Amino acid sequence: MNYHYLNSYRQPVGPVTEEQLKSAIRTEALLPESLVLPEGNSEWVPLSSLPEMAEELAAIANSSMGLCPSCGKDINGYIMPARCPHCGYEMALPPEERENLWRHFVFAMKKSFTLRGRATRMEYWSFVLFENIILYVLSGIMAMLMVIALPMYTPEDMCKPEDTDTLGLILVLMGIFLPTVLMMIPYISVSVRRLHDIGASGVWIPGGVLSFLTPLFAVFLLEPDTTAFAVAYALLCLVPIGVSCRIIISHFQDTQRGGNAYGPSSKYPR
Repeated sequence: MNYHYLNSYRQPVGPVTEEQLKSAIRTEALLPESLVLPEGNSEWVPLSSLPEMAEELAAIANSSMGLCPSCGKDINGYIMPARCPHCGYEMALPPEERENLWRHFVFAMKKSFTLRGRATRMEYWSFVLFENIILYVLSGIMAMLMVIALPMYTPEDMCKPEDTDTLGLILVLMGIFLPTVLMMIPYISVSVRRLHDIGASGVWIPGGVLSFLTPLFAVFLLEPDTTAFAVAYALLCLVPIGVSCRIIISHFQDTQRGGNAYGPSSKYPR
């Protein structure tokens, strides 16, 4: 018998065989209440109403999705819970909120100082989206304040560059530099967790920063104004470029299926 089913995005998939449907239960986080249309039926029915799927659903419910990155205990079930049932560690957003970009941004901000666990592409790019919106808005507000504040100075004040320079410096620090520094902390943490989500180590992030220092080896080890220096410097400049490309590509890669060393996946639990 063939089937059609609604995946986690409520999109119809099929026709699929019985074995393919069982595979979808394992890989696409289908729930007992997920809707299925068996061949010959005119109405969609819950997956749990199919006797041939009962054994598969029971096996999935009792099998491990991976280890909690906080307490290291097995997490069982159909989909990854929002919190670890053993220690309460916040794993991910609740299933009903996982398509909400703003909720992903808030979740990433809440985990600003957490490097454990994983972050999906949606979480990472939701954070990048709203981070840039906030920084642009603050920059615009500070620009308007500068336009408003500077005309308040009398001609005598404008002859004192130190006054206007001080005001401009304060506004720049408040509107651009300070928010950028504050946003850098959650950005680093969500970037590390995004690497974890594809099975890569978060060491790539500090490695990417340190890689920009590699061209200095040519400066210290070789005599300048020589062919060897020029060749070595050019080759060493490729190191930060390569590392940066590796990190950028990782932000576009899809989630690694199932659990890995950094915890279970909220997108592909198995």
